[in-house]
Amino acid sequence: MASMAAKAAVVDVTVQCFVERREVVDQRRTATFAIFGCLWMGGAQYFIYSRWMEVILIPSSAAATAAAKVCFDQLVYVPALFLPVFFVVNQTMRGEPHPLQAAREQYERELWLTLKTTWPPSFAMQYVGFRFVPPHLRIPYVAACSLVSTTLLSILRGYFSRAPREPVVPDPATSARLASRTTRTLGEWLDERKQGGK
Repeated sequence: MASMAAKAAVVDVTVQCFVERREVVDQRRTATFAIFGCLWMGGAQYFIYSRWMEVILIPSSAAATAAAKVCFDQLVYVPALFLPVFFVVNQTMRGEPHPLQAAREQYERELWLTLKTTWPPSFAMQYVGFRFVPPHLRIPYVAACSLVSTTLLSILRGYFSRAPREPVVPDPATSARLASRTTRTLGEWLDERKQGGK
């Protein structure tokens, strides 16, 4: 559990320093990743991946069983449990007075882009894990693969934190500038980070 906390914290600090090029690390955000990494990724996921997933079996077809597990993981577990828990931890660490309501709003606002960004590598990595990695080695495998998913989640935190949520538009010039920020794609935002933009 401690190793998962340390890994998640290191990944987030690395993203903040080298991808987002922040001059000051957002310590609350890093603490969010550390706490979530320790309690959820290092604790609860053991039972989910080593026990719960093992009840999904399709007789005489290891490939179909692995595919079914991946679909359950990415289409049910991640959007219905993993991300909601992460958003609650995130809002709690940010000091929101009503973290559950804030987490629900974050979920509605950020879910689709988060899934679209994390699904391509996750489907592939999880299929390999469920098809070829024995259950007792699945958590170390998932921990290694989560370097990718944690990095993507951290990048998305930076992206969403810079996008205005409820823009107040006092004049046309400000309106155009805020509209530009709001409609930037994740790729455009990352390109700006490479060029030293804000």
